[in-house]
Amino acid sequence: MGILQRETDIIQNPALGSILIHRFVSSYREKSEQAVPMQLIFLILPMLYHKATLEMIDSTYESSGLRLLVSKFSKERNKDLLLSIHDQTLRMRELTMDSLRIALACDLVMLNLNDGKVNIASQSLPKKYDSQEMVKAAKKLGYWCASLTLHEISSILKVGF
Repeated sequence: MGILQRETDIIQNPALGSILIHRFVSSYREKSEQAVPMQLIFLILPMLYHKATLEMIDSTYESSGLRLLVSKFSKERNKDLLLSIHDQTLRMRELTMDSLRIALACDLVMLNLNDGKVNIASQSLPKKYDSQEMVKAAKKLGYWCASLTLHEISSILKVGF
C-alpha cells in the first residue's frame, strides 16, 4: 500500500464516517422531525470526504440551502464536481455501509427495517466534535436535506436513487 493510499485510509475511515452520519441524521431530525430516508445516507461521505465539495459546503451559510450550494458549483466553474457526486456515491458505498454499521453498533443511529429510514438513537456524542469542519458540514447538509423531498435532492445534486 502506498503512502498516499494510507493517508487516504486514515482520513476517510468508517469511524469518522459514523460520526458524520450521526450529525447529519441529528440535524435532519431537528429540522424535519422525521427519520432520514436511507438513500440520503449514501450522499454524506462522498460530499464530505471530497475536499473541494467540503470547502463549498463550509463556505455556504446554513440558511442559504442546497440550491445555493449547487449554484456555486456553476459560478465557480465546478460543474464537473457536481456531476461527480453520483459516481463518488457508487465508489464509496462500502465505506458508507461500514460507517453506518459502526453508527448502528454504537447506538448512534437506528434503522427502521419497515420503512428503511434512519433515526437518531443517541445524543451522547460529545459536543467537542461539533467545531470540526466536517462535522459542521454534515450538520448543514442534514439541515438542507430536511426541507427537501428525495426527488428535489436528486434533481438538485444530479444523483439517482
